[in-house]
Amino acid sequence: MKRTYYYNYMAVLMLFLIACTKKQDTPAATNNYVTVTNEQFATEGMQLSEVSTKTFENTVKCSGTIVSKPNGMANVSVPIAGVVNKIHISNGAFVQKNQALVEISGSEVIDIQRDYAEATARLKRSKSEYQRLQSLYNEKVVSEKDYIAAETDFKSAEATYKSLQLKLHAAGFSAHDIENGEFLSSYILRAPISGYASGIKATIGNYINQQTAAIEITDPTQFQLALSVFASDISGIKKGQEVRFSSQGIANQLTAVISSVGVTVNFDTKSIDCYAIIKVENGTQPIANNVVTAEIITQSAPVNAVPTEALIKSETNYFLLVLHQKTESGYQFNKIMVEIGRQQNGFTEIKNATISEQIVSKGVYNISL
Repeated sequence: MKRTYYYNYMAVLMLFLIACTKKQDTPAATNNYVTVTNEQFATEGMQLSEVSTKTFENTVKCSGTIVSKPNGMANVSVPIAGVVNKIHISNGAFVQKNQALVEISGSEVIDIQRDYAEATARLKRSKSEYQRLQSLYNEKVVSEKDYIAAETDFKSAEATYKSLQLKLHAAGFSAHDIENGEFLSSYILRAPISGYASGIKATIGNYINQQTAAIEITDPTQFQLALSVFASDISGIKKGQEVRFSSQGIANQLTAVISSVGVTVNFDTKSIDCYAIIKVENGTQPIANNVVTAEIITQSAPVNAVPTEALIKSETNYFLLVLHQKTESGYQFNKIMVEIGRQQNGFTEIKNATISEQIVSKGVYNISL
């Protein structure tokens, strides 16, 4: 019986000693101080640092699409209908402004040159007759009726001449050469802007008219963001604000700048259209019509911040361990209650405290206050 009592006593004593040993491995909190031994500091992977100043942002999240500016896309059609003789480019090729795209020939090409040559001759005759009758009319030699008829014929001839001249210029013909009887059997359709060619509908031997877009050209330097912002957020959006966005097919996040803010709500989406100019960086090329997720930076300011993992939560309050003194055997910290604000990129804003001493910035997970 005595032996059993002895064993029970020894077992209880050992459990008590083990419990005491474990307690020594946990940093001890006394009133407003927390004591940490050198061994505990190393075991918990603790680190000391200072409260830093970080730039925190207020942002508005939205979605949108990469679109072209009005002058950044062209649907190229022929000014004079005809048959496709030759195609100088292929889909996906980059073309410079005024570069040859397609060669067009056919009876319409010949006819318009003939019509212009005839219009030139008619204009010369009608002008000469108009000037002759004008002089006679001023001398009361001819009637007003004859004078008006000559004037009408001259203005009609002039209108026909100028309209045909504009069509020839659009096709790249030299009006001067045609007036001198030098006709061409074909003309070259040229690129109105620089960019990438796509949607080529021209086929050698096929007839193509003015209503058909032969080629589409897109200038990637003219891309912009079309963003849909909820009406409740629009008051914070201003021209010149920075936008960060990402989309499929682009590895890195890109930036843009708000260029215009809409004033009309889209009844279907309940949002307002805003536009932003894209900044192309490191050769990254946005993709037209790609959907993007974006955030507009409406405000940014420097604030006091600490690593989020430096905070100790106790019930509804948050604390920091601020270095009070370093001793030979370890560290003594003040536990300071703080009011936290926004969280961003692993840091948390500290709103109510100015702390110049070092804090424990890492390794506080096992500390109980």
